[in-house]
Amino acid sequence: MVALLPDRLSGLDTLARLRAHLEEQLQWRLSSERRTLQQCRRQLAELHPSRLIQRRREDLEHRRRLLEALAPHHWLARGFVLLRDSNGQLISSVGQTEPGDAVRVQLTDGVLDARITTVTPGP
Repeated sequence: MVALLPDRLSGLDTLARLRAHLEEQLQWRLSSERRTLQQCRRQLAELHPSRLIQRRREDLEHRRRLLEALAPHHWLARGFVLLRDSNGQLISSVGQTEPGDAVRVQLTDGVLDARITTVTPGP
């Protein structure tokens, strides 16, 4: 006699394998969805107004320190000077002066009035 249907043990074995496969797929899907959810939570936390304000404050503090470091009084305290012509314009090149020109030399603790006696271009 030829069996048209699988025997009971064979059917149970097939069902057990299918069930195990479905459980694996379900666990994989749950794990994947948990990772996606965690990523969404992190992104949402980054967009929280308090976090945005904190980042803006940090950025402003960084810019404030940069401006402070570049402030002229820091350069003057290190021995540099600001040299201006009689109109108050900064002089950055010997080509902007001639012998006899009046200049103002700004130092860290005051201003000197001076007169150019010679101009010697550099290399």
